[in-house]
Amino acid sequence: MSYGLNLSWEAPPVSLIQFTACQPVSAFVSYIYTGVASNASASPYATVPTETAIEFMQAIVPDNWTVPNEAEAMLWYMSLAEGDYDYNFTQASDFALESCNATICPYLNWDGDADLSGIGMMISYYMAAVFVTVYYIVLAPEVCHALGGPSLSLPWRKKYNKFVAGFEESIQGFLDAMLLFTISMLVAAITRYGSVIMNPDKTYSLFNLLDCVFLSTFSIFPGFVLQSLSHELRRRRIRLFLWFLVLVFAITVDVLYNMEFLSIFTDINHLEKFASKEIEKVQAIWLIDCQSLSLLNALQVVLKVGHVFMIFNCSWWVYYVVASLGGRNYRHVFERREKFWRVWELVRLWLRLGNGLLCLGIMWTFLGLFTVYRHDVSVKSGGTDGDNEWTFGQVLALVTWIPVGIDLSVVYIYGAKEGLAGKMSRKYKVITRSQQDLVKDGVKYEQSPTEDKDRINEHLFENNRWPKPLEKSESWLDA
Repeated sequence: MSYGLNLSWEAPPVSLIQFTACQPVSAFVSYIYTGVASNASASPYATVPTETAIEFMQAIVPDNWTVPNEAEAMLWYMSLAEGDYDYNFTQASDFALESCNATICPYLNWDGDADLSGIGMMISYYMAAVFVTVYYIVLAPEVCHALGGPSLSLPWRKKYNKFVAGFEESIQGFLDAMLLFTISMLVAAITRYGSVIMNPDKTYSLFNLLDCVFLSTFSIFPGFVLQSLSHELRRRRIRLFLWFLVLVFAITVDVLYNMEFLSIFTDINHLEKFASKEIEKVQAIWLIDCQSLSLLNALQVVLKVGHVFMIFNCSWWVYYVVASLGGRNYRHVFERREKFWRVWELVRLWLRLGNGLLCLGIMWTFLGLFTVYRHDVSVKSGGTDGDNEWTFGQVLALVTWIPVGIDLSVVYIYGAKEGLAGKMSRKYKVITRSQQDLVKDGVKYEQSPTEDKDRINEHLFENNRWPKPLEKSESWLDA
């Protein structure tokens, strides 16, 4: 069959049309999908730009056929679109999706998620991760020393104490800021999934549903690391309440993730509903032909590990809740079993350090894997995804952790006493506790390593009691 176009050029039969050039065919096919997705009421061929249509028609001419000029190609396209369009478009689509994966992906106008994975947000995540890592590297040796580890010589110890003081005195504020940041990330993820549930007829992005869960879960682990270094739970009721919100919101996000995201791959009814929307076909093409399935599977595996480890960490929260509500009433029962109590105190501290180290590794695994995934999406989308764009919120995210750096600098420059005094009104002043007071009050993990360790141990074990019971007003969680 051929088409007479009232021109000297004659169109080839449909049976001779060939698809060999990836670039023009991919551009044409992608415009069909994206155009229909954005305007379902328009005719598919009407969404294709004239230049793209002409290049497509010139590319599918058989090798032994004369290539039409622009006018002839456009007339042929219009005639073909009105006749055997669907048949030929199916052939073109199959060729583009099966043989031109790398070429069609940049034409799909894939939208990233600038609000959560934009450049500014990624810098903010890395700032938090680096700060947390430095805190662990600096403060973990101090905890080990409290357990009887080696100490630096006195000249080096004085310099080291000045350096460490900034980290010791700013960790509480850093932890509070980190918890609030985590809660905001989890609430944002819940809101996004809530919108999907409340508006089932509206379109949504699979990428956005995945990255909000992954990044909000990532934000939990810096808090776990800081909590492992923090001296018990200062501001314990507020801190316990913040952790309660984190755990509840995280479990909620996990449930929503399994209901709305994973069900697309496991529930045939959900999959058919997803694929029935024209706009979702673009995402389906991206998922099947562009997305690295190995990276996607790795993200889901790491996410499951993170959720399991998060639930495991609920145990220490329960421990502190019980201790806070009524644990002090039973403390003397355990203290009478001196051997058990000493072992438990040591084991508990080592568990905190070990838990912090594991959380540190999980944190960097999350961040590193997502960085690789984000880079893969950026490369395959041709740099057109929204992740490479700056937004107002990203600029604000960059200043989130600046106060942490300011606290570190102030304490290091002016000293811990003056640095902390600057945070209070002139009605109050900072008083340094003596080493004897620290030992007397049982604040054993904040003792200065410059003191004679043997003398301190003798004081701790005098009268065959260790540690010394606290007064009624001195909670073992206030240390």
